[in-house]
Amino acid sequence: MFFASFVVKYVLCSLLYVLLAPSPWYNSHVRQPLALFLTFKHLVDDMYAILTKQFRFEAAHQLPNHRGKCARLHGHSYLLEVSVRGPIQPARGQSDDGMVIDLEQIKQLVNEIIIARVDHYNLNDFLSVPSTAENIAHWMWDQLEQQAPEFAALLWRIRLWETASGYVEISRAEREAQP
Repeated sequence: MFFASFVVKYVLCSLLYVLLAPSPWYNSHVRQPLALFLTFKHLVDDMYAILTKQFRFEAAHQLPNHRGKCARLHGHSYLLEVSVRGPIQPARGQSDDGMVIDLEQIKQLVNEIIIARVDHYNLNDFLSVPSTAENIAHWMWDQLEQQAPEFAALLWRIRLWETASGYVEISRAEREAQP
């Protein structure tokens, strides 16, 4: 959908450029800069991007009612991926020109709100639900929504790797589909 929209805009803007491009018989010094501005503006206005930042932390947990070894206290080396989606900001001359959000800002928020609370802790000590990867991921999303609402508005996906081959993924679609 986005790609088709982009192609249509590109074709229309190219046509506009050809019509307004320099011509030897009519004010080419005015028409060419106008055509370049209009072409670029229409292509950039609706450009979105998804950014993902990774975080690592160590934590312990146990699932007391689980039939298997997860019933015992154990730990994981978690990998957390936080993705945001939003429009690319045209902030000419500013630090965040051409960005959805600065990756350093994502790093600072997630480290402060999530990582500082879970790294080298027993997750069962503060989670009110079983400490499954699914519940941990939802808890993380809730924390970001409560403590950083502007950031949470851009939140697109949380992917939490519990092992090297297994992860849970919570996206905006799952969150909005909940009753």
